[in-house]
Amino acid sequence: MEYLNYDRVKARFLSVTGMPADEFTEGSIFDNAEQFVLSHLSKPPEELDRRELKLCEYAAAAVAVYDHCMILRLTDRPVMSETGKVTAQREQKDIMQAAAELRREAFGQLTAAGIAAPLEFAFIEV
Repeated sequence: MEYLNYDRVKARFLSVTGMPADEFTEGSIFDNAEQFVLSHLSKPPEELDRRELKLCEYAAAAVAVYDHCMILRLTDRPVMSETGKVTAQREQKDIMQAAAELRREAFGQLTAAGIAAPLEFAFIEV
């Protein structure tokens, strides 16, 4: 990660997911999350003050949580029943909704701080 603090983003990610640090090895998810956040900023990352950087780190953690949940949801998890039938078990839909809400809320904070445009645009018919 070039602009955001990797350890703070990872710590926030782990606290939200409840995953032990030794079970998570995919560090590139944080680089991707940083790039996603930085691509939505309305000012260069070099000009961010400490408070704004912390908001960006929170948003990057939220993006990483969302991406991680999406990966889990899309990954088939074969499960064998007592009868020998193998099925694919996927994460519950409410987990994805909670991750999406966390990401929206984090970007809402960036928008309120004046350093990013809203993540989702509303179109008004004239």
